[in-house]
Amino acid sequence: MNSMRGNDDQKLDALLGAYRAACKGPEPSANFMPELWARIESRQSFTFSFRRMANAFTTAAVALSVVRVVDDVPLPEVEGNLPAVPADAVRLKNLGERWGLGSSLSRFLTAVASQS
Repeated sequence: MNSMRGNDDQKLDALLGAYRAACKGPEPSANFMPELWARIESRQSFTFSFRRMANAFTTAAVALSVVRVVDDVPLPEVEGNLPAVPADAVRLKNLGERWGLGSSLSRFLTAVASQS
């Protein structure tokens, strides 16, 4: 551990040298990555795979419960036609200024007016 004394560059060189000495160098071949993945997968236990599947099923169950839609609520009939002019133009203008709707509100009013 005495080699870890000195400036930062010397410490880093000593650390990397110790790492190279402790680890076997990779085999330069076309099968390097497939063999690496085979070694990684062989070390994964059944518990790890089961835990990963359980987490996936739990996530799916939560997602389904969040997205579930009620489809039997009685709703009144709606015409779907918008009035050509706002019921309260002053209030609409104030809301537009308050929320910074500007050109979006102008485009909406133009589109509604053109459909009448």
